[in-house]
Order: sequence, then structure tokens, then C-alpha cells
Amino acid sequence: MTDIDKILAERAKTHGDYTEHAQCTQDIMLILMLHRNWISLSPDQKETLHMIAHKMGRVVTGNPNVADHWDDIAGYAKLSADRVRARIAPVDTETAAMKQFVKRETNAEYPAGHGFKPELEV
Repeated sequence: MTDIDKILAERAKTHGDYTEHAQCTQDIMLILMLHRNWISLSPDQKETLHMIAHKMGRVVTGNPNVADHWDDIAGYAKLSADRVRARIAPVDTETAAMKQFVKRETNAEYPAGHGFKPELEV
């Protein structure tokens, strides 16, 4: 058994069967890509969702009790959240997000009940 074979055998214990894991990840990705906002996501947002889908695949096809899978999901989500905050930049990010919606800079739905008045000058 080569070194790479040993590594793959060890990874299979935590990550699951590669073919099953790949199918699971691709199933999740297909669902995400079918929805309307996929096309408007930035490359880093798309990759974050891909990596989260990848880690979710490891959870459901491998060992769900490996904390690293869960930590990786949180880490990728934080990377994108930080970038969204940086893109919006103003102190009141909720108002800034609403203004982007009103200006049609995003495909997001208007979240009712957030106190934003669309008639506000933007």
C-alpha cells in the first residue's frame, strides 16, 4: 500500500466514500444553481456555497462527529459574511442593503417589517 493509498483509506473513515460524497455534493449544488439568485452571486459567494455543500456532503456520507467538518462550514460562511459587510460598508448595513434592493442592485426580495421605507430618497 502506497502512502497515498494510506491517506485515502484514512480519509474515507472521516469523509465517506468518494463517489457517494461527490454525488451528494453535486446534488446540493444543482439545487442551489437552479434558483434565481445564483446568477447574481459573486464568485466568492458561489465558492462559499460550493465549499459548504462539500462539507455538508462529508457530514452526511462520512463521519458526522468530526468537528472539523462543522468548523469548516462556519469558517466559509464567515468569509462570505465578512465580504458582504465590506461591500455594503456603511454603518447601517440593513439600510444600505435595502437601498441596494430599491435601486435594483440586487435580486433579493424586499424583507417586510424591517422598518425601511422604500419611498426614502436613495
